Amino acid sequence: MLSRRNVRVKVMQVLYAQNRDEGLDQKSTVKEYWKKIDDSFDLLLFSVNNIIRITKPQLMIMRKENPNIFRVIWIKFSHQNFGPIA
Repeated sequence: MLSRRNVRVKVMQVLYAQNRDEGLDQKSTVKEYWKKIDDSFDLLLFSVNNIIRITKPQLMIMRKENPNIFRVIWIKFSHQNFGPIA
């Protein structure tokens, strides 16, 4: 998920590039913006995948020790208040 700050940064990057390169028209600028958004999303998926790959072996060990570990984790974190999503 991209935050508003990330979107603002991407917009500013694209607008700056368009200002510096007179050869960029509006269509190619929008295309470049969406490419940057897609790249950010790919980075998010890569990060989530790495977190899963790193934690999975430890979770399997914990599951052998306590078969209800996922239920315990879910109950513990479902009652947390992390505040508004920005």
